[in-house]
Amino acid sequence: MNIYAKTDDVILQEIGERIKETRISKKLSQKELAEAAGVQRVLVSRIENGNNFNLATLIKLLRALSKLEDLDKILDVEKDIELLKLFEE
Repeated sequence: MNIYAKTDDVILQEIGERIKETRISKKLSQKELAEAAGVQRVLVSRIENGNNFNLATLIKLLRALSKLEDLDKILDVEKDIELLKLFEE
């Protein structure tokens, strides 16, 4: 299915599912992932269930899952540093 045809909620759900699949494949509990990422366990649960989250949280989770390089697929950090600054505010 075309990604542009998907609603934001569907995309959030799919991201949550992928985070959960990765966490499980690494044999991590939600608590262990939360601790490694520096976030609360309930936040990991909410994201895995398709709830909204911010980019900073996604970065923390990807870092903790050793998947931060996945952002390179969508973002050239050196070229898009100004974009990243927008999310720091």
